Amino acid sequence: MLPFRAPFSTAADILESKTEDSNDIYVDYRPDFLELTPEAALEKYQLTAELRGTNEITGTKILNEIHVLDRGSEEVYDTFHVDDLAEDHFIERLSEVDGVDSSLAELLIDEYTNLRTISWATTSDVTHLENTWDIDAHSLFEELQKAGVYRNEHSPDSGVLQMPERVKKEYGLEEDEQEDEDGEETEQIGLTDF
Repeated sequence: MLPFRAPFSTAADILESKTEDSNDIYVDYRPDFLELTPEAALEKYQLTAELRGTNEITGTKILNEIHVLDRGSEEVYDTFHVDDLAEDHFIERLSEVDGVDSSLAELLIDEYTNLRTISWATTSDVTHLENTWDIDAHSLFEELQKAGVYRNEHSPDSGVLQMPERVKKEYGLEEDEQEDEDGEETEQIGLTDF
């Protein structure tokens, strides 16, 4: 068990300390991921990080995805996103907000994935909130703050901003697939980022 939204360095320290007295799990720590390899298992687990904020130097990298790999071939069997694993928790927290029942909470989590992105939507996706669910974005913003649910990149358990695909397309932030010289597909972030 790791603390929810643990900084990546904290996750590495916890895993290292838990495995010092035992060879049941080998921990391979690299800057971009942690790899857990149970001694007798056929699978291993790769924990990957993502930058929480926008600043590479001062930002915190947090645990974001877990990949299940075949120990021999390195083939990825499955991938779990931390936001997906915490979906029930997010719905429960949103249901504590005045004016948000559990069905609306589910719809908001389906659209925005996590509490940070819902918080972002109350100031930056106002038209969609008002037109789709007849929500007064300003009131929701205030109620999120009152209930202690509002999150930004500096909140300790805040996740990564997960803008919906329609917003990414609107701002040109979707990934473009292109073929490289060998004919293989490569991914490139839209040029509007620069």
